This record gives sequence, C-alpha cells and structure tokens, in this order.
Amino acid sequence: MNNKGLIYILILAVIIFGVILYNQRNTPQKVVNDFYKKWISYEGSPVNDKLYKNTSFVTDNFIVKIDSFIGSFNHGGYDPILCAQDVPQRFKIENVLVYNNEADLTVIENFDQSIKNVNVLLKKIGNEWKIDQINCEEEVIATESNFIKQGNIVRQDNNITLLYEEPGNPALTVKLIFNSLSTCLSASKESLNCNEINFEAGQRVEVKGLKQDNSLNVYSLLFL
Repeated sequence: MNNKGLIYILILAVIIFGVILYNQRNTPQKVVNDFYKKWISYEGSPVNDKLYKNTSFVTDNFIVKIDSFIGSFNHGGYDPILCAQDVPQRFKIENVLVYNNEADLTVIENFDQSIKNVNVLLKKIGNEWKIDQINCEEEVIATESNFIKQGNIVRQDNNITLLYEEPGNPALTVKLIFNSLSTCLSASKESLNCNEINFEAGQRVEVKGLKQDNSLNVYSLLFL
C-alpha cells in the first residue's frame, strides 16, 4: 500500500471515530442530564433570567412554551423545568425510549422527603437531540424515612446487609432492599446505579430509608 492510500485510510478512520464520539456525546440522556445540571447549579433564578434561552439543549418550540408560561401566570416561584418550587437534592434519568427522531424519558427528582417524576420529550433536529417538552406529572412519591445510620456493609445469605450499632446494641443488622427510586452516591457525591454496585464487605456507608422488620427499603446510600 502506498503512502497516499494509507493517508486516505487514516482520514477515514478519524472521521468515523469523530462520528462515533459525537453520537456518544449527543444522546437524549446526556442532553437532559447536562441541561438539568446547568439549571440546578445556576447561581440566581434560572426562570427569571430565562436560562433556557442561553442553551443549545432546547428547541425553539420549547422556548415559546416556557415564555408563554412565564408571561401568562404569576408562577410564584414555581419552576416549569423542575416542576416544583424547591430545588431537588439530586436527580437521575430512567426509562429512556427512542423511536425514530423522538425520545421520551423520565427525570426522577429527589427532594428531602419526596420524589417527583418529570416526563421529558425530545426531538432530533438535524443531528442533535433537543428538549421539546417537559410534562409535570402530578404524582409525588412520599419517601418518609424512619432510619438513618452509618455502618459497614456485610454479606449474609447472599444479601447485602448493613451492620450498625445503637446505644447498648453494638452489632445490629438490617437487610438492604434497593428499588428504582433508590439513590446511591460515591464519596465524591457522584451518582451510581445501586443495582450495578459490587458491594464489598467492610465498606463504610450512610443509609437512609424506611425500616420494616429486618429489612430496609433504601432511599439513599452514601459511601463514606
């Protein structure tokens, strides 16, 4: 193979790699994740400052809808992006469905004592996914907790168990139960998929949830 042919192959490889990398960076989940991160971390009022207009994550149709909402109502601090008045402590994205040039997913927002589901619809404009609509679902799931303890992970009968103590009881255990609403965080507060964590005996954690008998429905788990 001559040098000219080799150069063509290298150029083609670079183009293909670039396309793959771009597609990985422009997915419905990543677009929504980046948009919500920017919105939640904004210093000031993202609604009043119309932050949604200073981003490439949304469609023109979305901007018109939010402008109409803000202009037609005294929203009293209600945030049409978060579908709430308060800022969630954390959020995660689930139920991503993609069909042709449209996508549908759920943003699960975790507040102190509740979890709210927000439905987000996206459209593919050219080669870019953009948020086109946010539907504020009415359902608010209570996350009343009666348990918050620090302890160590142990394994008992193939179950993930927390070993903790209370005054006069130095070796108590409770089986940890995870579901789709459970939130797990690394020591640096990075969001983790609870069901994909390889728990190791001895790991120090802080767990919050609802304890029923010898089981704990986990609301949040933080590695210490």
